[in-house]
Amino acid sequence: MFWGKKSIEDKIKDKVKSTLSKKVAALINDNIEKRVEFSSDEKIPAHAGDSKAGGIPHFIDSSSIPYYEGRPLKLIAQINCKDLVSLERFPHEGMLYIFLDIVDSPESFPEKPGQFKVLYFPEAHSVESTTEAEQGAYKLKAVETYSIHENQSYIFDGVEVPEDDIYNIIDLQFGAIADIVGDYGSVKVGGVPDLKALWGWAYQHLGYVDSFGAVDWTKIEKSGKEAQHNAEQILKDFELVYTEILDSYGHTDSWIFIGIHKDDLKKRNFENVYASFDAT
Repeated sequence: MFWGKKSIEDKIKDKVKSTLSKKVAALINDNIEKRVEFSSDEKIPAHAGDSKAGGIPHFIDSSSIPYYEGRPLKLIAQINCKDLVSLERFPHEGMLYIFLDIVDSPESFPEKPGQFKVLYFPEAHSVESTTEAEQGAYKLKAVETYSIHENQSYIFDGVEVPEDDIYNIIDLQFGAIADIVGDYGSVKVGGVPDLKALWGWAYQHLGYVDSFGAVDWTKIEKSGKEAQHNAEQILKDFELVYTEILDSYGHTDSWIFIGIHKDDLKKRNFENVYASFDAT
């Protein structure tokens, strides 16, 4: 009796087909990406081994915690890779730890290499959750969803997107998909990365950075079209490792996007990650 039940992916693709023009809908649906979103809205205390927000990292000792200019970075999230099994290119065992340089009165984004850090420990999956809850840390509950490309994405190179489709793509991204899946958390792993984040990662990967290792927009501007052309060629080569809104860390209406080149992800080399920020 359940044979006719449609999957979430099929429901989203049907909505895309019924909302957008034929060519645009086909491009969107051919490039739809799985994503895992996390929510801690219910404030469920975290146990050892949970994906969680805040607290201390489980299963690694203090010597593994990264420092920047003499101060320890703050653990903003711990992701149990068992929650990422739907993401084909990500590890499915072990733990990911996301660290950020958080100061009491932030005047700028922590965008310098060393101010953000992703650690991956493949063996940590063998430790099961315990019954003892950690104070000050909240479980991140995972849900599988999908994401689609923006109207200015590289998948539309050489394709004129009708004006109606532009607005409808936005409605799909921020309305229709949430209606189908259920509105969920602001912490995301995988899926189609934010376009601004992709450009920032690409420029960093290509070495258009200042002496601190952050994106050097002056250098990019001086390059003429060279930097833009070079970045365009590799936009499709990155994965979203982590994104979160930074309101609770002093950066109002701002997001961090941490990305990795697919080659490094395949090698599980999380030393090579890039951070981009967006303020609305």
